[in-house]
Amino acid sequence: MRTVAPTLAANARRAPLPARRCDRGITSTSRLRAPPPGRGAAASAERGGGPVGTVPSENDAPSSSVASTAHGTPRWREFTLAFAGGWRGRSVEFDARGVARDIPIRYVHGVGRVPRANMPFADEDFDWVTRCECVSTDDGVRIDASRAMPEIGNEDAISSCGAAEWNDGAELVIADETLRILRGPGEDKTILPDGSFSAGARTLPTQPRATADDDDAETDVTVVHQCLADPSDANRRVRIVQRVAFDAAARKHRAVSCDAWLERRERSCPRGFSDAPRVDTIAPNGKAWVRSPSASSGSVVATWRLTWPVVDPGPDAKDGGSTFEVEEEGAFVEEGAVEGAVAVAGTPVANGVGQLLRLPAGMWAYCGDDPFAPDEFVVVECGYDPNSGGGERERAVASRRYRKADGKLVRVTLGRERLVDAARG
Repeated sequence: MRTVAPTLAANARRAPLPARRCDRGITSTSRLRAPPPGRGAAASAERGGGPVGTVPSENDAPSSSVASTAHGTPRWREFTLAFAGGWRGRSVEFDARGVARDIPIRYVHGVGRVPRANMPFADEDFDWVTRCECVSTDDGVRIDASRAMPEIGNEDAISSCGAAEWNDGAELVIADETLRILRGPGEDKTILPDGSFSAGARTLPTQPRATADDDDAETDVTVVHQCLADPSDANRRVRIVQRVAFDAAARKHRAVSCDAWLERRERSCPRGFSDAPRVDTIAPNGKAWVRSPSASSGSVVATWRLTWPVVDPGPDAKDGGSTFEVEEEGAFVEEGAVEGAVAVAGTPVANGVGQLLRLPAGMWAYCGDDPFAPDEFVVVECGYDPNSGGGERERAVASRRYRKADGKLVRVTLGRERLVDAARG
């Protein structure tokens, strides 16, 4: 199996780390390099990209309804204002079983970069210190993320937020590839006004991919990248990147790894979360998770239907000719009746038909058959329950549903659920 993990590369003048290929499902525009100064909304405006969430591009689709989320609409502008800016945080990579992976490199003062494999007595460290600049562009949004590797030695030079407050960048910082997502005019975008989004592959592989010499087969790894805003804090969010492969032997789609990012829009970064308690996605006895329209925050449950052309438009058609359209009924309701839950991970049978990873700090990731239609659909889902330890419970969910027959994406849902007494729900 050929997997695709987050790309790391040296941005100092030293020999670079081995570069990895770009993940399918997310567009990358550059190889890894040190992020230049001046990135952000102001820099984007100077380059002609326009300030965040203001002037629409000539490619913007006209708003066909008040619920439209196409480029240039009020919903899109609200999203970009909530999404854009500088974010500090932590990220942890997990394997297919949900086990945190040790960071593969250290920076040793006086020596330089040293692979973790060459340091058998070094302490394990699972939490990258991160910085992320998010910018609205003429066509979608751009994400520039950097990670500071763990430091060893010269304790006076090691700041509480890594990379000596990011002023030593070249030696201590590793930059991920620039990502451009939610691109393309003429369709609605899978976003919420609170800054949440769902992006990634519109088709999952349904067969192993043959190698060049046709004597073996490799498994493609596709990527789903989703962001969930904290229901209780507009300046905190999580981003979860799931890598999905088709298991030919089991005839099922499985997650091979995932990255979890916990970010805050402020100068100080949060503490590491790899050892935090793991959330239980199933409601306690006597309770139930239900959809939660929230007039106070402007964020609600929304569903998009992906329409595929009846006649194959050919290999050159963008996204196979598919287009998103937000569903009008119940899409952006400010008030309304309580409906059923969004998350399939809250179903007791979910772990029996799919792969449910209970992650630290209230996060989870699910990949597998739809518990309600296991022969028809595959679900790739993630969620965030920031108050999982107690108190008033409201969680955010992002879910993508694919057809098993051809691997095509058919529906995306973003929204929130709240925990209520089962008798009331």
